[in-house]
Parts: sequence; structure tokens; C-alpha cells
Amino acid sequence: MYTKSIQLKEIVQHQSGSDIDHYVGLKTQWHICENRNLVVSPLIEDKFTPLGIEISHSALTTQLDFTGVTPYEILLFDSEKQFMGKTFSLHEGSGTFRIETQARFILIWNTKEDEKTRRELQNFNCKTLLLDDDLVFTINKLSGYYGKFPYFILKHPKSPCYTQIPIHLVEDESSADHLPGSVLSITSEILEDKDKKESLLLYHFEKVYEKISVESNRPKDLALVLSSDSAYYLPKVNNKPRFLNSIPYGGVLLDLNGHIIAQSIQHFI
Repeated sequence: MYTKSIQLKEIVQHQSGSDIDHYVGLKTQWHICENRNLVVSPLIEDKFTPLGIEISHSALTTQLDFTGVTPYEILLFDSEKQFMGKTFSLHEGSGTFRIETQARFILIWNTKEDEKTRRELQNFNCKTLLLDDDLVFTINKLSGYYGKFPYFILKHPKSPCYTQIPIHLVEDESSADHLPGSVLSITSEILEDKDKKESLLLYHFEKVYEKISVESNRPKDLALVLSSDSAYYLPKVNNKPRFLNSIPYGGVLLDLNGHIIAQSIQHFI
């Protein structure tokens, strides 16, 4: 067994109405199965890393014993790496739990412990598995005003797409009319005081959130990203923006004109 990078593909709708390919990259533990019968539990070395199984024997079906392997999601792919469907290993009784499948590639992951994979595959409509030479390179066109802290991230509902909104901290708003995104007037004194600057950004954050929600006639998922490991999120929890040490990552990142500027990578330079 060895470590292998893979990608999963889905097809999503861009805000322009056209279909685009969206990829999620995963690092897996990879096993080549040469026998028709396979006991899966000895292969689970790390509950935080998905396990990929590649069927190399010539029989039509493979019997997989998932006894003791719970709770796991099981994704099945045919010989062309096209998605066949998924099932779950949730059996917690004393008996055995086996499945027989014609799949030639199988991906399993722990739905309780593996938070990273759960976040990546949430609402993911898988179509294809990509391996080795099939892998698609990430897109990175972050430049100019994009990818610089602080910024807003707007999450599009039922989509892997995000829009990044640059934030410009200026002393004179009239000098920033040409800048794309959100402009915040701030004195040099506040700019140099971390706590005061963050407080002012949070106030601005809530005002921008209210404006965007009113204009779209529905609440939006918006984040104020301050650094690589700190962000605030709206809607509120307990009447306050949520603070987390994780920031939005991956997916399809759009600029204010709807153009793709990053895919499957971090949103900052």
C-alpha cells in the first residue's frame, strides 16, 4: 500500500449558465487488490485519510468484507473510472458485513473522523475518478487586487463557487473610486492598532452583509478573511459573527466579473 493523489470530478453550473468541471483533490492510501475476496479492516491505517482500492484481478466481481469498518462511505467506479454509485458501511453488530461489486475502483472514507474529506465532498455530485496522467492541474490566476488579506468571500448556494471581494483600506475614499470591491475609510492610527482595525472591519463586515442580503432578497454566506488561519462568518451565531481558525479553501474562485481566478487551491497569494 502506498500514498496516491487522486481527483474527483463533478459538473456544476457557472453563474453565466454554462457547465464547468469542478475537481476535488484528495490524498489517499492506495491498495492494489489481486484477489476476488478482500478483508478491508487491516487496510485502515489512518481514519483521517481516505482509502483507495484498485481491482486488478480478472474476475467479474469482488467480495469486500467491511466487518468492523464503520462508519464509512463507499464510492464505486467502473473500469473507465466513471462513478457507479455509493453505499455505506454502518454495521456495528457482531456479525459480518460484506458487499459484492463489479466496481474496479473503490474509494472509502471515515464519515465521523475525516472532517477534511467530509467538507470537500459535502453536496458533491461525483461523476469521474481521475488518476495519474488524468489529473487536472489547479488554476491560479490570483493577481492584482485578488488574494490579498483582508478580503470577503461570498459562497454561492448549492455550488462549489465562491466570489472574492477585495477590501481596500484607505484614508481618502475619493481616491479609491476605481478600485474593485469594498472600500473602507480608516485612519493611520487605527490601521496600526490590530484590535481597533479588526473591530472596524467587523462593523464594515456586518454592513456589507446586510447590503448584499437585501439586494439579493435572501441571507448570504459571507466570510471576512483576515489571515491564512482566521476568519469571521455570517450569518451570526448567538448574535455574533462566528470566528474560526479555518478559512474558505478550494472550489472554484471567481472575481467580481464572474471569471475563474483560482480552482482547487487556497484563495490567497
